[in-house]
Amino acid sequence: MADFARTLLATDFGNAAPIEHRFPITGLGVCVNFSDPVLATAYTNRLPKSDGARLDIDHHLIAVHAADLDWSAVPEWTDERCSPRRFHAILTAAGLSGTYPFAPGLWQIYDPAARKGVQLTGSRADLPPWDFGAPLRHHLRWLLAQHGFRLAHAATLGRDGRGVLIVGDGGSGKSGTTLAGIAAGMTTCGDDYVALGLEPSAAHLMFRVLKQDRPGLSRIAALHGRTDTLSENWQGKVELDPEALFPGCLTQRLTIGAALLPSITRRATAQAVPIGGGGLMRAMVRSNINQFPGEDDHGLGFFAKFLAPLRCFRLELALDPAENARTIDRILQDLPP
Repeated sequence: MADFARTLLATDFGNAAPIEHRFPITGLGVCVNFSDPVLATAYTNRLPKSDGARLDIDHHLIAVHAADLDWSAVPEWTDERCSPRRFHAILTAAGLSGTYPFAPGLWQIYDPAARKGVQLTGSRADLPPWDFGAPLRHHLRWLLAQHGFRLAHAATLGRDGRGVLIVGDGGSGKSGTTLAGIAAGMTTCGDDYVALGLEPSAAHLMFRVLKQDRPGLSRIAALHGRTDTLSENWQGKVELDPEALFPGCLTQRLTIGAALLPSITRRATAQAVPIGGGGLMRAMVRSNINQFPGEDDHGLGFFAKFLAPLRCFRLELALDPAENARTIDRILQDLPP
């Protein structure tokens, strides 16, 4: 496995992947080369935009199809006795990172020392259905870890550079709450994945996308009729660029002063109830533990440090999205400057 990974990383992709894009991620310059123009466009529409200034390159990633390398097929993983945990232990001992090949036709390998990664697929069809909502998620997690950041399954809202982190399992109300907030004029670094940094606790933009089901969209008055023509993804949710609907709502960074654990109560008024950090900690670990199967580091120590200085609340959500936004606004106003 390690030999194959090194061979893949050492392959000359110059002619096979000529399409180059550069992305600013948590202040880092990430260069991605593509062999597929459709994939290049899809990923570029999701990853953070450059402000036009030339980026110094800190990491180099390559997304390539086997056909573009004149390979007849992608090597198959057949050792069913090797568990995901054992797979990661083997690569870690070799100084490498990689995703366990659950799906045929997909390899994701990264060399921290060289700061180089490869995503090899047989074709675009070999990518999992969630890939286009969070492209290069595994590679970005590995490279961010080298700089003291952590990719987290969470949402954010804020004003004037100060914000709250919204944590919870799928279906807990993170996306709906985020959508309500940006409809009320707040900013966000994301509703699904964000990069977290310490000292001070801060969240950074990773993906320019917001996902919501039709009932959730229908509760936002400002969206009536504006998303009807958008298609639904594999989860039955609409994936949309929030900037297209609420210009200026995405921000590269928010200093986080509070963490919220939403619960859907369908009450008339929303309520923010102070709670200890333990509940938020458990929710963060539970929400993130299944994102990267087989890898040992679930972020326990990092999340504890991140949450330690924050005010923590259970956010009992109201039926009215505008009421939920007003409640979060009050929390933001009470944060120290």
